[in-house]
Amino acid sequence: MKNLKVMMLLLVSFISTGWTVSAVHGETTDTVLLPAASQWHYHDLGPDQYPGDNWMAQDADVSQWKNGAAPLGYSTKANIATTLNYGENREKKHPVYFFRQQFDVANAESLKEAGGFLNLQYKIDDSAVIYLNGHEISRINYPEDAVVNFKDYSGRLGDDGTAYTKLMLDMNQVSDYFVDGTNTIAAAVFQQSGTSSDLVFDLGVSVGEAAAEAYQPTKISSVYHGSPASTRGLTWHTALAASSIVRYVASPVAPTDWSQAEVVEGTSTSVPVIDGFSHKAILEGLQPDTTYWYQVGDAVHDAWSDTHTFKTAKTGGPVRFLYFADVQGSSEYDYDIVAKTFYKGLTVNSAPDFIIQGGDLVNDSDNSEQWHWLFSKMPDIWANQTIMAVAGNHDAVQQTFANHFNYLTPASGTQATGSYYSYDYQFAHFVMLNTNDLVNNQLNPVQVEWMKSDIQQAKARGQKWVIVTMHRGVQTIGNHIGARTTVGLRRQLQPIFHELGVDVVLQGHDHTYARTNQMGPETPIDTITYETVDGVMTAKKASGVLYLTANSSGTKFYSMKSAEVIKEQGVYPAVKGQNYKQMFTDFIITADKLLLTSYEYDAEDTESLTIFDRYAVEKSSETTESSTTEGSSTTESSSTTESSSTTESSGTTESSGTTESSSTTEGSSTTEGSSTTEGSSTTESSSTTESSSMTESSGTTDTRGTTSTSDVTKTGMTSTSSQTSRSSNRTSGIVYPTNKKNQGKLPRTGQKPAMTIVIAGLSIVVGTTAVCVSAQRRKKNER
Repeated sequence: MKNLKVMMLLLVSFISTGWTVSAVHGETTDTVLLPAASQWHYHDLGPDQYPGDNWMAQDADVSQWKNGAAPLGYSTKANIATTLNYGENREKKHPVYFFRQQFDVANAESLKEAGGFLNLQYKIDDSAVIYLNGHEISRINYPEDAVVNFKDYSGRLGDDGTAYTKLMLDMNQVSDYFVDGTNTIAAAVFQQSGTSSDLVFDLGVSVGEAAAEAYQPTKISSVYHGSPASTRGLTWHTALAASSIVRYVASPVAPTDWSQAEVVEGTSTSVPVIDGFSHKAILEGLQPDTTYWYQVGDAVHDAWSDTHTFKTAKTGGPVRFLYFADVQGSSEYDYDIVAKTFYKGLTVNSAPDFIIQGGDLVNDSDNSEQWHWLFSKMPDIWANQTIMAVAGNHDAVQQTFANHFNYLTPASGTQATGSYYSYDYQFAHFVMLNTNDLVNNQLNPVQVEWMKSDIQQAKARGQKWVIVTMHRGVQTIGNHIGARTTVGLRRQLQPIFHELGVDVVLQGHDHTYARTNQMGPETPIDTITYETVDGVMTAKKASGVLYLTANSSGTKFYSMKSAEVIKEQGVYPAVKGQNYKQMFTDFIITADKLLLTSYEYDAEDTESLTIFDRYAVEKSSETTESSTTEGSSTTESSSTTESSSTTESSGTTESSGTTESSSTTEGSSTTEGSSTTEGSSTTESSSTTESSSMTESSGTTDTRGTTSTSDVTKTGMTSTSSQTSRSSNRTSGIVYPTNKKNQGKLPRTGQKPAMTIVIAGLSIVVGTTAVCVSAQRRKKNER
């Protein structure tokens, strides 16, 4: 029963193994059929001694199976009562383990008549398929559309199995499987891969009525649905069918009485892949620059969300937003790190007009648990901030992206694998593409034509900036640089972006940091003048397109490709780096200037925050794109210098015939460099030095990627200073971090010097930082 409708309350933590469930109103007690922590028959001998295809049948012979108390498995994190055998090779552990137990039902017909729910209370790591008397009733973190292979790994990373989760199955859909007398519950539990470190299994079974939590709104998102000044699109989920009511008021403070609130009724849809119902509502006719307060919920069951707020678009002043790229978490820990990164971004910009997210919100879009972690770790951000997201390739299954967000999408084209849409915010136009919508490794022509018309209309309305967000990037330097889709999109879209006058393209997918200077259809524009203004490299009277890949906001990173590969692929990063730390970018835009500041945040260890990159673009009405010389004729000045081992600091500079007037000195104790020549007219000096204490005139110290693994370079600008200093604060030995997460794992070497940075008047002291990424994470990051 792969398509069984599942009603799920995720991560309901139980203090004991009892079945009392904390409810919104009072408590509900279930009738226990099989308690948690019971004895189980189990088979842990591996695929070479597979127990046969009828292992889950009610009358299967399990006389040779072992017995043990749950929780069963092996784990460094969860409590285990019975330790299982994983085989002789710890790098190739058994893929599947089998479990069976029985319980008695006096009158199966009475269960059908009573209705309600069959409740499964479980601890499982990584995946499982559950059977009742030989009939499949549920898949837990196992691909819904796959044929179950009892001799292979699931490929899905689960949680740690440390807390119980409650799964509610509609009794009307499983009651036919019960029989009078003895009933058999069976489970196949899968490892993600042979190197997975943990396996956990425990399962309790009960029947009962729905608790009030089943009607409680979860995963609330609040976005623009058309005009940011007058509309709002809301989405939320419930485990069971409920009404879709929004009540809201305009007020500078939160209301205590909702009797005078405006009320809107939305719609709901049963969506098995999200384990419940998706509710959507649209608020229209709102006033600009106004604070609203709202609740979503069900009046019949008196199940309301907390009170949340949003503010419609302001009518003046600069536009300011945060950009976060890939999340792609597979475990609860991953989403803890993502939440820390988002909250840290809101310390830099505490009141953004909105947040842009670059896709890959989850790793497996048909895994409701990952969506739960995404929203539950930062519910106030999803409900109170405005997050404008694009779908990543990991968000593309069964309309799961559309079931979590309520954007205004065009009638043209398919939205099955994500959504594409656009919106104006004051003088800037934002285009959100769906790079899952592909034909022959290029963006679907229907979407391309929509984009062209949309941007042309925005230009006709007088919009001064056009900013595109797309998950799969084109100017990108990581694992996907030479992928067929990347190459196809690069050839297709870069000339179109240039022709349409797009100013910025925000990218994801490649989990590295890369920013270009001003690009033409294929190569950098070499007639742009670059100057240092208030300590920031600034493109003056600029034309062309700026491309930014903003690394990862989660725990998965990719290594950068070599300079040779990057050049061969026609990619031109001005700044690139990979320090295996979380990143985000803050944008400030006025009618004629854009400033970006990219931050590096060590969310997994020291929690240090540093500025990695700053760049500005100035426009003027006279800006043109004519008479630009691009490609092989680009000249790199001999006064520009680069280290051949750019592993400590970000300040490596390559020229593209442009000018940077900067008296900033970057350097400290160690000089790393060599004389490097790129192309027939490019000379790079070995006398470059950089300092980790580079102070920008804004009062902010810019450390731009100063770690032992950054391999950061800047290209496309010429310094007026003939010598720049380069530092290497590398340690010769192994640096062990103090956090427990990395204990016992192979670390990297390196250390960052202490420094102080000033952000918006707030001094942040960044102490000495051990730079360590475990061997396990490196292996995960390269997948």
